[in-house]
Amino acid sequence: MTKKLGPWLLLLAIVSPPCWGQSDAISAWKQKVHLQLKSHARFPAEACGRSGEPKLGFALDRSGKVISSRLLSGSGVASIDAAALAAVISAQPFPPAPPELPDSDLSLAVVLVFARPPDVTEQDFKRSCDLLRDEISLRNRLKGVCRGC
Repeated sequence: MTKKLGPWLLLLAIVSPPCWGQSDAISAWKQKVHLQLKSHARFPAEACGRSGEPKLGFALDRSGKVISSRLLSGSGVASIDAAALAAVISAQPFPPAPPELPDSDLSLAVVLVFARPPDVTEQDFKRSCDLLRDEISLRNRLKGVCRGC
């Protein structure tokens, strides 16, 4: 049985350094930020069948608004890098920072991993990519269809 993968399922994980010696509130806040970022990341159809791990840096204000974001190291796939940066912007506002978090710690660095999920076979992954490309192609063709002419 082939399961159709949406592009959102092709994002595996966010990797970040451990939070040694941080309070529970700060660790919980960082976890919420990471989960929110992950929920807004979308695997770009142009990169289907490829993988990458862009490292992002972004700074937040205390209310959770993105002040700045940048690519710290690219994945080698331009569309994956662009999708990672877009995820930071679309995920805001992030949860407000806990009061005990110093302003200097409102800058974060994360690695987004875009890859084939381990429980999906290479054949199913390719089939899903083909279906995704076909769906995008169909949408683009439908945009050119005259409606009500």
